[in-house]
Amino acid sequence: MRKRIFCISIAAVLILVACAGCRQDETESTSKSQIVNSELKAEAMPVMKENTGDAGAVKDTKAEYETQAKELLQKAFSFDASQCTPTVSDEGGLTSFEYEVKEGDFYYVSYRDEVAYPMMVYHFCHFVESDFDLAKESSEYFKEELVTTAKAFVKKMYGVDCSEAKVHAYGYSIKIAVQLEVAPDQIFHVRFYYDNPEPVGILFYNDVEVFNEAMEMNHAKTYC
Repeated sequence: MRKRIFCISIAAVLILVACAGCRQDETESTSKSQIVNSELKAEAMPVMKENTGDAGAVKDTKAEYETQAKELLQKAFSFDASQCTPTVSDEGGLTSFEYEVKEGDFYYVSYRDEVAYPMMVYHFCHFVESDFDLAKESSEYFKEELVTTAKAFVKKMYGVDCSEAKVHAYGYSIKIAVQLEVAPDQIFHVRFYYDNPEPVGILFYNDVEVFNEAMEMNHAKTYC
């Protein structure tokens, strides 16, 4: 019987220092923190630089972060977090909120001080068969419509016009990543699961090279 898992081989990225690859199988018993940490590493948390952008600017207190996190989850996924008590983490300047719906189904929002947008707004809810990897599959899973959807999602979430953004798209593990480079230090990544045309996450970066290195370590397939 084929074993289902939450997420599979990932590339570990050492934040603020360098990138180093490693791979580890994740089983169904994987904790939420392990899943999120894996996602953060695989998605290459960028080397942070001060960003003075105003639109969508993150808040400067934990209470304001939490208020905004609930608003973002409602806007992104129509998820009402008002009745939920989040698990809050504040380490190394990264503040995160996890809202658990049930085992294996939770929402996650993270912020880093002095960065213009939330680092990650994500819905973790997927299972995948362990022998599936988009990097090894044909390009049939990528549709051009995903780019249009990604641009509209960024506009909806943060009011940023991505019509002139440089576009790249990648496939690895069970995820399709649409990269929208609005400016050299303003890059949005919209995540899709391979079998779902609706976004399941949005990430913000201000150093595209860090993400590119992570894609290389994951041997991601380049769609465009």
